[in-house]
Amino acid sequence: RIRDEVASLGAAVQKAQEDAVQAALTGNKALANQTILRDHPINRRTREINRLCHAFLAIHLPSAGHLRLISSILRLVNELERIGDYAATIAREGLQLPHLPTGLLKQEMEELAEQAHTCLRQAVKSFNEKDAELARETMTIAAQGKGRGDMAFEDLVQESETSHEQIRYLFDVLILVGRLKRVCDRCKNICEETLFSVTGETKLPKRS
Repeated sequence: RIRDEVASLGAAVQKAQEDAVQAALTGNKALANQTILRDHPINRRTREINRLCHAFLAIHLPSAGHLRLISSILRLVNELERIGDYAATIAREGLQLPHLPTGLLKQEMEELAEQAHTCLRQAVKSFNEKDAELARETMTIAAQGKGRGDMAFEDLVQESETSHEQIRYLFDVLILVGRLKRVCDRCKNICEETLFSVTGETKLPKRS
């Protein structure tokens, strides 16, 4: 049941992310509002999975593989919830845009969004199917997406220094790009939890 709930949560978050970007890039206000409202069921489902996991720990006192799995799920659902929050933020910022992105900026956002969507789909699939190799592959894509986001972010900052009349618009787009970049970061974390639950592999400590 816990695995089924995680799969459902992952599907809901994927739809929220895709709908939020579509709403922001097309100016679909109805879809944006629907996406914002759907964040509440995502949060409730996250709390229910946490409850089930803690009940499983208390009742069954798992060890080895089962303990790794529950530990990973507790962290993974928090990552999914945060991505759901990003979707709601993207939808809200889309409602605030004074005009839709056009030209090269729109293209960059579409490409970054597609990379983020790919990362999320594959990260969730790798966990659901216990696919360690797919998790490793997705971590590489996530790193590329973060790099693309960094470049788009820098371009927008430079443009904001010369286009003062569009400062509000550029600020909103900066938030959109920032959230998409963070989706890639969160997907990397999900893949790390997949590797831990499937293989016992832990991520390397950060070096100062």
